[in-house]
Amino acid sequence: MRKYLGVSQLEFDQRFTDVDIDDLFERECWIKSNCEVWKTEREAAEQEKMAQSGRYKRYKRYMKNAGTISFVDEE
Repeated sequence: MRKYLGVSQLEFDQRFTDVDIDDLFERECWIKSNCEVWKTEREAAEQEKMAQSGRYKRYKRYMKNAGTISFVDEE
């Protein structure tokens, strides 16, 4: 499963909770096609969650303006 998710053992242990791991086994994610479906669903859910976040919206506005910060010298 880690191979299809593209994560190391350490990252897998830190990133996924027991609930996530149970869900991986319930959906038989050791089969590559099932793992890809689970991964796209999870990414869509995370993207929706981030879209509601104020911090993420601020970051998107920052990147939209080419990520520039201007400083005005008042001397």
